[in-house]
Amino acid sequence: MPSGHRPRGRQPSLVMPVLLLAALAAAAMLFVLVLLWPRTPLQQVPQVERHAAMAPAYEDFERLPTSEEPEPATSPTPSAADHGLALIIDDIGYDKHALKRLLALNVPMAISVLPDAPLARETADLAYEAGQTVMLHLPMEPENRALSRRMSTAFLRATMDQAELRKTFLADLSKVPHVIGVNNHMGSLLTQMDAPMQWVMDLCRKHGLFFVDSRTHKDSVAAKMARDAGIAWASRRYFLDHRLDRASMLHVWKQATHCARSERCILIAHPHALTLDFLEDVLGREHDIPIVRVTRLLHERGAS
Repeated sequence: MPSGHRPRGRQPSLVMPVLLLAALAAAAMLFVLVLLWPRTPLQQVPQVERHAAMAPAYEDFERLPTSEEPEPATSPTPSAADHGLALIIDDIGYDKHALKRLLALNVPMAISVLPDAPLARETADLAYEAGQTVMLHLPMEPENRALSRRMSTAFLRATMDQAELRKTFLADLSKVPHVIGVNNHMGSLLTQMDAPMQWVMDLCRKHGLFFVDSRTHKDSVAAKMARDAGIAWASRRYFLDHRLDRASMLHVWKQATHCARSERCILIAHPHALTLDFLEDVLGREHDIPIVRVTRLLHERGAS
């Protein structure tokens, strides 16, 4: 063997390390694909729950009149034929399951639908098919700055002129079928303003709609403007769930049912899970409370 020439040994194999690296890379890729792969329908969050999570804040309760306050002085004394409890459920259009629970109660109620809610048309159709009153829950500018920063294009704003307000009102109305009446969503700022409220009531009169003042501010002029416009109107007497606990709701319920035995009493509630539980409880028992359609408690056109 020539000097300086080493015997040729066996070269290390690269096959196993390469295979090992490939296997690790494949496993990592499979793990990433599992994480990113669309979940099956059984794993997906139901559509109604996704929409419910998107739902906006409910009413602006900061300037809310106390629940003990009577209707405004514009209200006439009711006759024995027009007393009772009328239930309005606000902020419908985000949770179809909640609406189905409400409709299953089989009592008269008004379903007030937010026009820019993702299920606005579908929930209005469901309420109508169930024989319930459908209302437009008309968004109006609140005083609360945190809430006003979240206003959508569906809101009537204090800065709008009559043409802008009319355009927004009609756009909102077009999104909710079967509407026969309107009540305000929020609006603690706008409902204090004479001109916008007059424009709203003129539009209600033109389209044959009644108006219920949700009374989210103690100085609301909405009911007065509705009366002056010559349309059928009413005012909210109580919010069931402005304090969201059972003891508070039971207190309001007792007030409302007592009031309903001799007066007009419009009670507004929202599709909170706790509210639905409460209503299923109290309405599932036998009772002699006169629960009526909101149309029965409206003041006649031009009544003062």
